[in-house]
Amino acid sequence: MDWMSNLFVVLFITSITGTIFYVIGMAFSRIWFRDDVRLLRIQMRIAQWAFIVPFVYIVLYLRSRARFSTAGNVNNLFYSTPVMRRTCAVLGCIWVLLFLGLLAYKVYVRYRWMMVFRGNIPEEDAGTAAMFEEICGQMGISGRVSLYRNDSVEMPCITYAHGFAVVLPLKRYTKKETAVILHHELCHYLSGDIYLKTVSCIVALLHVVNPAAHIMLKRLSLVC
Repeated sequence: MDWMSNLFVVLFITSITGTIFYVIGMAFSRIWFRDDVRLLRIQMRIAQWAFIVPFVYIVLYLRSRARFSTAGNVNNLFYSTPVMRRTCAVLGCIWVLLFLGLLAYKVYVRYRWMMVFRGNIPEEDAGTAAMFEEICGQMGISGRVSLYRNDSVEMPCITYAHGFAVVLPLKRYTKKETAVILHHELCHYLSGDIYLKTVSCIVALLHVVNPAAHIMLKRLSLVC
C-alpha cells in the first residue's frame, strides 16, 4: 500500500498549493482587476495548474532522492514509520473512494445532459441561420460551431455535443436579441470557456475533499 501513501501525499501537497494560489489570486482580483474578466480567466488558469501539477512534490521528491539515494529503498516524504504509512494509505483509499463517487455522479449528470441534446434540431429559420453564419464569419469561426434549437432547453447555451453547438430554446427573439445572444455564446467559444470549465471540473474531482476546488468551480461558472 506504499503507492497509496505516496498518492495521498501527492494529492495533499498539490491541494494545499492550489488553494494557496487560488486564495492569493482572488486577493489580487478583488484589489487590482476585479472588473477585467480576461485577467480573471488567467488567474483561474494559473490556479488550475497549481491544483493539477504537483510542482512542490516534484521538487521535494528530487531533493529527497538526492539526500537518500540508497538503491532499492522506498522513497517516502514526511513519514517513515509504519503507522504513518498505514495512516496515509487509509486516507488515500478514502480520497480515491470519494473521487470515484463524485466521478460517477458527474458522468451521470453529463449523460442526462447529453440525452437532452439528442433533441437538437438544426435551425430552421433562414434569417437566424444566415445571421449566425454572418456572425461566425465576422468572428473567424465559420464551420467550427453549429446552430440548433431544442425544446428541452430553457436558456441559450453553447456546449460540446458531437462538435461545438449553440443551442437556442424554442422561443421567438427579435433580430437584435438574436444577434446579442449569438455574439454572447460565440464569445464563450472564442474565450475557451468550455475547456476552462472542463479543467475546473477535473480539479474538483481530483481534490474532492478540498472545498476551495469546488468554490473555484462555482466561481468560474460565474466568470464564464
